[in-house]
Amino acid sequence: MKLVIQNISGQRLPGKTSAILNKIFNKFFSKKLKEITVRFVSDRQMIELNGQFKNKKYSTDVLAFDSGDIAVCIDAAKRQCRELKHSLRRELLHLAVHGLLHIEGMSDDTEKKRELMNIKTEKLLDASASR
Repeated sequence: MKLVIQNISGQRLPGKTSAILNKIFNKFFSKKLKEITVRFVSDRQMIELNGQFKNKKYSTDVLAFDSGDIAVCIDAAKRQCRELKHSLRRELLHLAVHGLLHIEGMSDDTEKKRELMNIKTEKLLDASASR
């Protein structure tokens, strides 16, 4: 029941991102999930991962694997936070929690499931005061 956080993007994470993610994991996921690794990656790294594992030749915001690995793209989060008008930290945490929910078994393959997953993600973030 351990969370490993790695930033291999070459970019700086906003302050307290790792601490808040650890808090969320320990409060809501540590009893259900085995060891989890969250890696913050660049667009270039995400394109490689998406190509290797999903056979897609473009970046995406988050990938979650049954192995317990989650890749969160900092560049995608930067674009999305501007569009959604919230902080980069909030977007990075949103994507990481989204990945944790996937590993926990939630799916977002329909509009209804995506909506439910986003609602649960936001509730977990709000409960952790991660603005």
